[in-house]
Amino acid sequence: ESLLVVGAGAVGLEFGQTFSRFGSRVTIVDALDRIAPLADAEASATLTSALEEEGIELVLSAFVKRVRRDGGDIVATLAPRDGSPERDLRVAEILLASGRVPNVEGLNLDGVGIETTKAGIAVDEHMRTSIDCIWAAGDVNAVAQFTPIAQYQARVAVADMFGDEGPAADYAVLPTSIFTDPELGSVGLTEEQATEHGYDAEVVRNTFVRRFS
Repeated sequence: ESLLVVGAGAVGLEFGQTFSRFGSRVTIVDALDRIAPLADAEASATLTSALEEEGIELVLSAFVKRVRRDGGDIVATLAPRDGSPERDLRVAEILLASGRVPNVEGLNLDGVGIETTKAGIAVDEHMRTSIDCIWAAGDVNAVAQFTPIAQYQARVAVADMFGDEGPAADYAVLPTSIFTDPELGSVGLTEEQATEHGYDAEVVRNTFVRRFS
């Protein structure tokens, strides 16, 4: 009947909209000040408007401070980052989409001396771990948890395994996408990032009208 989604990244937005269209009353909460924080700011704002028009409540710059059971419901306390009054939100279920950590506890990495961080297995630009002849590609190294990047890292790792001139990973032009409606797709730098890098970025906008017969 109602769903609290914690996290306004790709997973939270995609599943939040899906459940909303299935009929759930959806609230999405995130500690940052906008949804899809890695996307272009204007694209993020466009998606924000679209989701709100569908009736999805977006609570930004706020934390889920605690949750408790109350009968058959879940009561979540939402705490704004600016210290303004907290509020309780009563929902049927919670979907946690605030990030992932690699499931490596059973691999005995410490026993063989593979260096890890809180985010995952540490690798260099060729996906090499701290132990010769062991590579780590994809979400497990937590460089960026996207399917295209996992596929790309696998190719980099395999090239390094079987050749002396394997390329180093370069994440500058890899595509990412969020499969909401409207979809967000990107490749390369955002306008904000380009400006920060000193580029004189030009912005071009095109409007496409969807027609149904």
